[in-house]
Amino acid sequence: MGGIFIPLISFAQHSLSGRVVSEKDGAPVVNAAIYIKKNNVEVFTDKNGLYHIKLTQSGKYTIRVSFMGYNTVEQTVNIKGESTLNFTLKENLQELNEVVVSASAQKAEINRIRQSPMAVTVVDGEKLRGRSSGIEEILTRTSGIKVRKTGGLGSASRISVHGLEGKRVAVYINGFPLNSPDGSFDINDIPIDVIKYIEVYKGIVPAEYGGDGLGGAINIVTREDECDLVGFTQELASFGTFKTLASAQKLFAKPGILFNVAFFKNKSKNNYMMSWPVFETNLPASEYRKVRRNNDYYDADFYHVGIGFRKLYFDKLDLECAFYRNKKGIQSLNFDSRHAYTKSLNIMPTLDLEKNNFIFKGLDMRNTLVAPIIRSNMTDTATTKTQWDGTVTQAIGETEDNLFNESHNRQFELRNKLNLKYMLGRHSFNLNDQFVLSDYRPKDERMNEYLGFDPSSFPSKMISNNIGFSHLYVSSDNRFQTP
Repeated sequence: MGGIFIPLISFAQHSLSGRVVSEKDGAPVVNAAIYIKKNNVEVFTDKNGLYHIKLTQSGKYTIRVSFMGYNTVEQTVNIKGESTLNFTLKENLQELNEVVVSASAQKAEINRIRQSPMAVTVVDGEKLRGRSSGIEEILTRTSGIKVRKTGGLGSASRISVHGLEGKRVAVYINGFPLNSPDGSFDINDIPIDVIKYIEVYKGIVPAEYGGDGLGGAINIVTREDECDLVGFTQELASFGTFKTLASAQKLFAKPGILFNVAFFKNKSKNNYMMSWPVFETNLPASEYRKVRRNNDYYDADFYHVGIGFRKLYFDKLDLECAFYRNKKGIQSLNFDSRHAYTKSLNIMPTLDLEKNNFIFKGLDMRNTLVAPIIRSNMTDTATTKTQWDGTVTQAIGETEDNLFNESHNRQFELRNKLNLKYMLGRHSFNLNDQFVLSDYRPKDERMNEYLGFDPSSFPSKMISNNIGFSHLYVSSDNRFQTP
């Protein structure tokens, strides 16, 4: 459909502004693309559906407005001075049933984040697809970020943002803390091809993240393509490393139902050579020898199944369940460890709800509920140690505590994140609530049998609730923003 054209004469400059709304309910169409053919200029509507384009000269221009799921509109107008042109878009249900790849909305979303008043860097996931790099390597290339690893795939790592690291830097997936309660999930387990973009906050962290990360935060946002798709990637690397990703999705447009499944497997021997002794730096060159790490292997599997509904009371209702399993050898630098390992099993059911104009017009709601069930084990029952020179000595385990370990830890968590957003003109108000209930029950019968008591068996329960409120004002030309 066309729009209403209102010329406003001004001799100071030439510009075009207006609003894009949906014909169905009059709601603003966010991230709609406004394209001017004559000078190849493209802008995107903001959260209120508003846009503004500055032009160097007056004249006749053809304006094209497009957004996935709506019919594209073109209109030719004469622009002189400050002009206003509003558009009303009509839904195209047939287009939703086709395989449509469009980066316009994603680019607009990234630009919106970059224009926020916070110190934030955004890495576009579209530019990463097909690469063999891991997330940690990509973050290392980002200004102000350093990642320190202790080994190959699956090894422990520490992320530093402007010199701050550890608990001062929080890592999230879609706004939820990445760290599994047992610390078993590795950031490099996330396949590059499923990433939409990565936000790196240096300093102030948005209120919706619950106040974690005093020194900064990294939020990995995954893709949510609502179309039919099938994908498969295979990556091979040195030291027995391979990564496999397979996914499929089917959209039934008429009832608004979406099915998806995914699987990935990461595996590596990590049996690379290193110089020994490790911690002696002043020995003659003849005293050092090359040794191979044989107990640093890593094996992880991830399965995901989900169903989504788009035409119920909620604009988006997703039910998902993920299954994650890994096993990793524990390699010592002082001797040739061969038996100690850790393993974990995580089951993560998720309910995700979104509703625009919730309760009253202008109030948008999103709520995500996750209930992880975790099982983790550490097994170290070796009675001998093999030194790097081949000699075998008696020992009590291969770990640093010199104790037998055969732990069976259990943990249940309930995490709920609620976000309410209200738009009033160019003012945006956000209320965020993050609730966490955790019940942790460690157990090690082997240590209890050996010592007469289990020093690790201290169950813990935790309940936390973080509430944050934020306000953002954006001027009409997007040049002035204030939190």
